[in-house]
Amino acid sequence: MLLAQQLILNVPAILLCTIIVTISIILSVVGILIMRHFIPHHRLKIHNDITAAIFAVMGVTYAVLLAFIVVVTWENFNRANLNVEKEANFLVDLYRDAKSFQEPFKQQIRTLISEYGETVVNEEWRMIK
Repeated sequence: MLLAQQLILNVPAILLCTIIVTISIILSVVGILIMRHFIPHHRLKIHNDITAAIFAVMGVTYAVLLAFIVVVTWENFNRANLNVEKEANFLVDLYRDAKSFQEPFKQQIRTLISEYGETVVNEEWRMIK
């Protein structure tokens, strides 16, 4: 597990995806070549109809699972977007509510709120990207 975490954290995503896809393709081609070497073609031809049905079921299952993953990811994105909007609205409300205080304290509150907003935008969002 530690190696997987190190790969995810230290290797760029596009390079990691390319490596995984390349290794998968190589293993698939090698597996097919080994199978074709030991099993003659006329024995494989008999099983084409069954294999087609199995691949169709696997394709539909994969499509349904992929759709679920997309929906869950989209919902998480919308939830995160809603949280960001709520926090921004709370900051605006705090900034406006500070007008009821006297001048030195009001200015201090507004300065701290502005600094917090700039910190969130400049530092925390940069860490996400």
